[in-house]
Amino acid sequence: KLCVAAPRCAVRNQERMACSISGEIATDPVVSLKSGHLFERRLIEKQISATGRCPITDQDLTKEDLLSVKTHQNQQSSVTKPRLTSSAGIPGVLKTLQDEWDA
Repeated sequence: KLCVAAPRCAVRNQERMACSISGEIATDPVVSLKSGHLFERRLIEKQISATGRCPITDQDLTKEDLLSVKTHQNQQSSVTKPRLTSSAGIPGVLKTLQDEWDA
């Protein structure tokens, strides 16, 4: 069963990306599929190893119940930076328009 507050908790935590255990911004965030709470991976895995339960809802929890959250911070290698084009300013746009007019 899902935590009654799960949708609100997940949205509030995803906006801030704050771990439900520490309150700190998660650098490797995961979401519990059972409760919707957001956690720092290392903290929740440590909790699961120790008790096998969610520290917030006290439900049974396994590592398989955790879903990784892709963020800009933990996906740096896959982020593509925009390329500057020759028309990235007024002079470039004017040149493009002139070239089209001349064609």
